[in-house]
Amino acid sequence: MRSKKWLRQTSMTGFLLLAAAGESIAQSATIVVTRELSFGNITAATTLAYSNANAAAFEIQFPNYAQSASMALTFVLPTNLTDLAGNNLPVSFAANSAAYSVGTNSVSAATAFNPSTGLSGTLGQTAHTDYFWLGATVTPPKNFVASDYTGEVTVNVDVTVGTEHYVSSQVITITATLQGNISLSVSGSLDFGLMVAGTTPPTLSALAGGAPLITATGVRNNKSIVTYSSTVALSDGNGHTLDFTSSLYGSAKNNQAKAVPIASGSALKTGRGVTVYYFWLGGSISAVLIGQAPGKYSGNFIITVVQ
Repeated sequence: MRSKKWLRQTSMTGFLLLAAAGESIAQSATIVVTRELSFGNITAATTLAYSNANAAAFEIQFPNYAQSASMALTFVLPTNLTDLAGNNLPVSFAANSAAYSVGTNSVSAATAFNPSTGLSGTLGQTAHTDYFWLGATVTPPKNFVASDYTGEVTVNVDVTVGTEHYVSSQVITITATLQGNISLSVSGSLDFGLMVAGTTPPTLSALAGGAPLITATGVRNNKSIVTYSSTVALSDGNGHTLDFTSSLYGSAKNNQAKAVPIASGSALKTGRGVTVYYFWLGGSISAVLIGQAPGKYSGNFIITVVQ
């Protein structure tokens, strides 16, 4: 009797160690993340519904059961996303931020639920996969810091089959790039003055006095990209044109003499803590041919700074 009792105790101890090692867990419910939650580039409060193509998506795969099983799904939800400097971007989840579909990978057929309270129910006895989607809302604070933010959601599934109990968990990553509100202001204009047919107008240097000044505020070092018109068709309004070729110089300091050429598509280098960049515009006009229609020619130089 003692030997028999000792063997039963040893067998039970072996089962507990096996469960702790995760073998039974892995065979009972597997969470597979098929898409992380990505807000991409944002400038203001943004909500991703669970049906959005950038919302998180994951599957819980269940094997065959000889009897019905019950499942409880819970989430550990963050309240903030953070950047490398420790700045916070608040994130929240609504009562309809999550959804599920039993056996059908179709978000249009999904049923919404509250990720804060989770989900529970009874599973059938056949093998199947349940599909889940998760959205969220990020709300930048008043004095936000433009940066790359990340956070994590932990998904926990708890399965009971008869007297057996299994758990599994997985992490979903949330990412968002909060962009600064870049503003551009212009001082001055580029004026070639009187041009004579049959001649080539002189080039106007971006480094000369009187060159238009363009100020970009809210830029990020090596994160802000400038693009602009390399050529502009100047028009007299009657179908006649002249070609203007732009020349743009820039500096992180308001010092025109030390400005350097800036190519379209360049990342602006401002240095740590600097959020303003200065541009000066110059350029040239192609030769004015004999027979060019007289008149006043003008056009718009377009510059864009994004991050």
